[in-house]
Amino acid sequence: LQHVNEGNGSVVPELSRSGPNALQFVPKPIGIVRADVASAIRGYESIRDRIDGFVDGAASRTNVHVAQLGALDGVPQLSYYSSAPELSCDVQYTHFGRSYVSDKISSSVLAEQLAGYGWQHYGVLHVRDEWAVGYQEHLAQNAFRLG
Repeated sequence: LQHVNEGNGSVVPELSRSGPNALQFVPKPIGIVRADVASAIRGYESIRDRIDGFVDGAASRTNVHVAQLGALDGVPQLSYYSSAPELSCDVQYTHFGRSYVSDKISSSVLAEQLAGYGWQHYGVLHVRDEWAVGYQEHLAQNAFRLG
């Protein structure tokens, strides 16, 4: 981090400082929250005035709420693991992005893979929450579509 923050390009020339919007990495997170919704919202509210954007936690169940707040405040959010398909709605979640595909996409790929194995009968084990049930439903729809 020291090399990047010095901005001299000694390690990665592309990260050398240039102009007022130079890239700088923060060596530690500003806030860490638990996975429950109330803690995530409090965590977001405690940092929103000090950040340009944030990387969220993994749980879609908290990120759907925090992403709505980020949209209202104009604070970009990037997710590394949230997979809820509803987070793909550009109208409701205007400042949300992710590096992990939605369950709608991954269930389609999995259904194609299972069909490629020739599996016609298989079980799905999952926790009983709306995201796991949603994934299972998308998988079933895709399996039906593939025959």
